[in-house]
Amino acid sequence: METIRTYLQDELVRRCKTNPRYSLRSFAKHLQMNPSLLSKILRGQVGVSPKRFEKICERMSLGPVERARLASAEDRKRTFRKQETLFRELKNTSTQMRDMADQFQVIADWYHYAILEMVAMEGFQSDERWIAKTLGITYSEVVEARERLIRLGMLEVTPEGQWRDNSGNVSNSSGQYTSIALRKLQTQVLNLALNALENIPVEKRLQGSMTLAIDQELVPSAKEKIVAFQRALATYLQEESRTKNSVYQITVSFFPVTNTAGEAQ
Repeated sequence: METIRTYLQDELVRRCKTNPRYSLRSFAKHLQMNPSLLSKILRGQVGVSPKRFEKICERMSLGPVERARLASAEDRKRTFRKQETLFRELKNTSTQMRDMADQFQVIADWYHYAILEMVAMEGFQSDERWIAKTLGITYSEVVEARERLIRLGMLEVTPEGQWRDNSGNVSNSSGQYTSIALRKLQTQVLNLALNALENIPVEKRLQGSMTLAIDQELVPSAKEKIVAFQRALATYLQEESRTKNSVYQITVSFFPVTNTAGEAQ
């Protein structure tokens, strides 16, 4: 398909063969065009606008048939470029939507971070069935979690098949669905706590609660202290663990059981 660009390329070559002293600058002067612009057009770095197209046809004394042929080729080329651009945009949008969905699931489903923590365990096996059995989830959940974590850059699988936790280099805390995902996560964690209450020996767990009357103005300070406690405990356990042979979940709940001053519950 001959376009205006390939037409100009062929015409420049023809003129240079006819006159060895003829140059791109001479051709640009004939077309009443900046030599630098003509060079970019010939190299395909810039396109030819409809106005410039008409100017070139006029300077080259092209007849209506040849103009129509080149114009048709230009239209097809522009349509193809628009389709390419649209395809890239759709592909990027699809990737972004997939990443958002992946981030949601990583936050919402507790076993994603459990799998990442298991990687540091002594005796960890890079085997989906072993992981599924150890965590008490399905094989398909482990496979989907692995692929999701790899896509997000949180997990790496070496050519030898070894799993590496890269989550420390990735942030997934942002996003418009974070609060929804966290609610789903907390629901799962509470269900895990109920299961532990029934099935885990008391020497391997601690579950208790306290009920007390407080000043509501102290709630923000209490929340800060709870978060600080959780972080301090997690740091202590990770630093002092000589052998990592289990993955534990730390859950602290702090909420009102009274409805005062007309507050909705």
